[in-house]
Amino acid sequence: MPNSRKPLNQQLTESISESDRMHSEILEAIRGPDSTRDLTLAPLRTKISSAYCKLTIEHGRGITRLMAERLPLPAAALLRSQHDALLRATWVYGCASDNWLNTFGDWQYTTESSYPRFPGTDVLLKRIEREDALANLHRFLINTGTASRGNYHSFTHGGILAVFEIMQGFDQSNASQLLRSTAAHSYNAAVLACEISQDQDALRRITEIRRWPN
Repeated sequence: MPNSRKPLNQQLTESISESDRMHSEILEAIRGPDSTRDLTLAPLRTKISSAYCKLTIEHGRGITRLMAERLPLPAAALLRSQHDALLRATWVYGCASDNWLNTFGDWQYTTESSYPRFPGTDVLLKRIEREDALANLHRFLINTGTASRGNYHSFTHGGILAVFEIMQGFDQSNASQLLRSTAAHSYNAAVLACEISQDQDALRRITEIRRWPN
């Protein structure tokens, strides 16, 4: 059995620090010094899409902390969930019908109830593509979706790649790219959250965050 507690290499240590910095600054920028935004009375579209943005960022923080604890496989499993959260935030904000929103808003959890269904990933992406205002997010979701729905799908669902990594030892060289991707997802979620809330001050703070160095 490989030693899962082997020392982190310098590149990975720096990547963890960089992701942690970005997430801390994202949260500080969204909350802001005078942020008192309450979504209780906000329209359903705003509440649901904002919640998915928050979920995207929380997944990003979780991935970073798992990597710092040398738990790369659970971290990799979360990237697919993070990507899906941002995809759904984008679709709800710009594309979901009022009927779908009302179905979601009226749903209450019981052991017998079936929860509201989202369209399939390809349908979501094609619908987002038709909205000019979502062009940047669509491009990001397309560019990152291949990895998150491909290899990382195996980690999320306990597939062959996850077991192979346990047997062979996790390749730390892939971990830095994972952290770069998760920080980018969280950044885009924060920008979207500011657009949803029409908070120009928070958006300005977000865009002033130092991006991940090349």
